[in-house]
Amino acid sequence: VVVNGGMTNTVKVEFVYGVVAIESEPAGATVLKDGRELGRTPLVLPEVNTGSFEFSLRLYEYETAAGALAVTANQTNVFRTSLISQHFTRAMAAARQYYANTDYDRALEAATEALKHKAGDIEATSLQREATMMGHLARAEALAARGDFTNAITKANLALALAPDNPRAKALVADCTTREQQRQEAIRQREAGLAEQERQRHARELAEQQAQQRLQE
Repeated sequence: VVVNGGMTNTVKVEFVYGVVAIESEPAGATVLKDGRELGRTPLVLPEVNTGSFEFSLRLYEYETAAGALAVTANQTNVFRTSLISQHFTRAMAAARQYYANTDYDRALEAATEALKHKAGDIEATSLQREATMMGHLARAEALAARGDFTNAITKANLALALAPDNPRAKALVADCTTREQQRQEAIRQREAGLAEQERQRHARELAEQQAQQRLQE
């Protein structure tokens, strides 16, 4: 203000604030800004300076969440978030590790456990599906190695139902189908050979019986 002598110099000062409303799922998270607790969610702060407003949310057994708002004057600025359970993050970390180690059954169990704490999570659902598919494929390959081609085809088809374009599963089905056909053909040939041997044996016995009968006559 420029102060002029002999008169009252008036300055009008306007305090411009915005309202900040912070909500979390679940509720009850502590809101902290610069290390100072502001309250617990759901929290309404009626007088917040305009501009950037940064804070964090903490709740027992949940990951700390960072939040930020661009506060506009004379408006209610709302921040909503869903906190992530530490049980979920631990289960997901275990699922990723098991998957990387090709322990698909345990990866499936861990991903399923993660979904209990965060239903519908895209990454957990995808990992659950991948672990299931790879588990079927691993069992199919093990069965094929033991020569159990029929069951190997069944398991490989279960993998293909989850991942229709998986090249390993496609190749395994084709290979096992060919080898099973070859095995069945070998069985048919062996059975045909045994049947022929039995026919010839029966023919010899019949010829011997007829010879004996002629000798007796």
